[in-house]
Amino acid sequence: MNKQLDYNKMTSKELQQYIRENKTALTAEQRHDLLKLWQKKSLSEKEKLVEEANKKPRKTVRVEIKPQPVLQESTLKDPPPSIQELYQNIHQLQKVYQKKLATTLIPYKFWDWMIDESSHSSIALEQTKMTDEEQDNFIRLCRLQDKNYKQAFLDILTNSYTEPHLTHDIVIGTASTLMKDIEPEHKNYYRKVGVQMYDLGIAVQNPASIPLKMTSILREIEEGNKTPIQKALDIHYNVIFIQPFIDSNKRTARLLANFYLIKNEYPPILISPKDQAAYLEAMVELKKTGNAEKYEHFMLKNLENTLVRSIERLEQLPVKNLSKLIAEKGGR
Repeated sequence: MNKQLDYNKMTSKELQQYIRENKTALTAEQRHDLLKLWQKKSLSEKEKLVEEANKKPRKTVRVEIKPQPVLQESTLKDPPPSIQELYQNIHQLQKVYQKKLATTLIPYKFWDWMIDESSHSSIALEQTKMTDEEQDNFIRLCRLQDKNYKQAFLDILTNSYTEPHLTHDIVIGTASTLMKDIEPEHKNYYRKVGVQMYDLGIAVQNPASIPLKMTSILREIEEGNKTPIQKALDIHYNVIFIQPFIDSNKRTARLLANFYLIKNEYPPILISPKDQAAYLEAMVELKKTGNAEKYEHFMLKNLENTLVRSIERLEQLPVKNLSKLIAEKGGR
């Protein structure tokens, strides 16, 4: 941490801007500490605003309410009851999740747990049947991947708090961090060679068309009327089947989906390694038939499960009345 700057004197907005402007120069530990401080400041400032608003006499104000565009919750024209029920459950669980995340005194403990869980599940999803020698090599590779994945997750967490939109820089930067020490010569740009998706058995995008295709996908997601969940599902699916990088595409896709979820106060989606076959099958069906029902149901079910697990984890963390805490500090 820069000792010449007194971060405690910064407002949450000033601190957010500082993180955004200096995130490439800060170490992972520094960004972790600054995000912790930003979360505490943000929550404390919100509490103060609520207290001040409650002290002021209420005035009757007439506000003109403009109709908002209808958001596209599902990609399906007539979602089946099972998918409608999942959306309803997710909306209810999100309210509980938001409240618990906002009232825990140590939110960084939750994110430490989430980074570990996400790293384990995301890397394990890539594992296939191996010989003993291949297994040993895979374990050594996993140690590198775990370090790189946690760094990439922290980058996404930082960007979700500081960046308004998903950009080419974030997309390429996420994949480059994942490929660090593994495919270092292919980082910092979209792939320029052909690849084959052996696990999905589908030919992928011509490398020459990738930059234009990714530009189109990012624009469609940002300019569309889709909910954060649909944006997450769209970027995840498209990155996997465009395969914009020489390696780490599925891990990149899952992290990019988390950008939209974290930004809009959902937890990241955790996919259990035991669901690997169902995960691949759902995406192949969407690619081959254009039917998104199985894919959407699979992803929503995993988001629902992650919400339940996240709430359970947050319930294990201490909670204190921040209004009372602020009053106690002010009285000293």
